[in-house]
Amino acid sequence: MRSLPFVTTLPRWFLFLLLIVSWPACRRPPAPASLPKPVKAQFDWSRGPDAAFVWTVPDVDQGVTDRAPKWKTHLMTRSGGLWAPAGVRDGLWLAVGDRLLEVTRIPFQLEAMEPPQSDDPGYAGWPEGCEHVLAETDRMFSASGNGFDLKPDGADGGRPLLDRPADLSGLGWPRIYRAHARVLASLGSILFLISDDLTVTCEGNQFRSAIFTVFDASTMQVLLARNIETLGSHPWDAHFDRTHHRNRIRHQIEWAGSAGGRSVDKPEDGRIHLGYYYPVFHSDDLRVNMKLVFHYDEPCRTCEKPEALATLTIDWPGDLVPLLRIHPAIPALRPHLARGERIGGVTLPSVSGPILDAWTARFRAPRQEPVGKNPRGSPL
Repeated sequence: MRSLPFVTTLPRWFLFLLLIVSWPACRRPPAPASLPKPVKAQFDWSRGPDAAFVWTVPDVDQGVTDRAPKWKTHLMTRSGGLWAPAGVRDGLWLAVGDRLLEVTRIPFQLEAMEPPQSDDPGYAGWPEGCEHVLAETDRMFSASGNGFDLKPDGADGGRPLLDRPADLSGLGWPRIYRAHARVLASLGSILFLISDDLTVTCEGNQFRSAIFTVFDASTMQVLLARNIETLGSHPWDAHFDRTHHRNRIRHQIEWAGSAGGRSVDKPEDGRIHLGYYYPVFHSDDLRVNMKLVFHYDEPCRTCEKPEALATLTIDWPGDLVPLLRIHPAIPALRPHLARGERIGGVTLPSVSGPILDAWTARFRAPRQEPVGKNPRGSPL
């Protein structure tokens, strides 16, 4: 009888174990995992101009009423893909199309010592209740404040951004009228402004109001102008005045009450309203936020400090979405800013060649010291 092969004499469990142990050595090594595809940047800044104009303002200037804010506009240039400061110029400058525009502060002062006469130009009637002013020693009627003009570089005049009173009759002949206008921020060519007004009547009554204005410098058109106490018909108002934004403000009011502030139990939604809004360039350096400033009717709408009832959002209407991205010139400028100095906006030129060269030369030129001062800036 022939002998059986050797393997047939092994136990079946040993053959099964041998098969399990040798299986990894017989398998082909797995193919290396494919590398993840590179993440495409949400916004492509590799194209476009190699210059940008970024304006800044100190936060402390927001409350100053008797002088122009200390605006500065920085020229940022790109070299080798990196952005860096290349020059600076005093003032608020915007590169809009083929124009370099400056926002200038325009103060006004109107005074009268006598009431208007019926045959005076611009006479609009004598307000009731002002007759007793004639018997007073001080018959002064006055209006003062400031507005802003937008003018091309080198031009004498410009386009008014805010209405300024031409005479006292248009204001109803108040005893005192004060207007403090501010540029809140800009978004591309769009400027956001607000003017806080105080009126004291002949009877001594005081009224405060504030006008919110949005102006497009590219078309020289007013997009929105309204009192902050009333929403307008502009779709931006409806977009930002949303329930979830109101809920955030309600929580702020409730928290302030529980923390020892105003005594508020459950603020009514109908007494919370959107006053105004403007872009802020937040520290995340990814996208622009819109700051929404709400007001609550208690104790009065215009007496509130707006920042105490503010919230941020990046939920923008569709026509503003292209402006949502933060330009890389902004994070490149941040380390060079003074403490308390904030970014107000950025614009990109759409010109090249000699025109752009002339613009950048204006920002690169060394500042001239005022006459009568030594190089260190102290009086001679």
